[in-house]
Amino acid sequence: MVAARYHTVDNEWHHDTGATHYLTNNANNIHVFNDDDNSQDHIQVANGAGLDILHSGSSTFSSPSKSFLLKQILCVPEINKNLLYIHHFCLDNNVFFEFHASFFLVKDFTWGTSCIAVHSVMVFTPSLHL
Repeated sequence: MVAARYHTVDNEWHHDTGATHYLTNNANNIHVFNDDDNSQDHIQVANGAGLDILHSGSSTFSSPSKSFLLKQILCVPEINKNLLYIHHFCLDNNVFFEFHASFFLVKDFTWGTSCIAVHSVMVFTPSLHL
């Protein structure tokens, strides 16, 4: 009997307070500014595995009230989930996260107004017009 390993792709972005970088499994999510095909760089994930970095780049997305920038996204095709690097997201966009039991808010740091209300996973469609 052979155990099959299934790699399911999740196209939504998951907020991660422990992430050290933005990570995506899909190069179409980013505007590539560094093609790392010949690079030996990798990122180490929680189980200790070192996963290859294929590209790096940036992206933007918008809510009804604000546009957001994601800088230095690493494209790692072997990861299962796209990870949103909370610390840099807050610094890059002058926002903060307010977590509640069943949802969270992304608020403008200066005004305290809500930019996004999310019930579970942060979902966005990147815009490649930078």
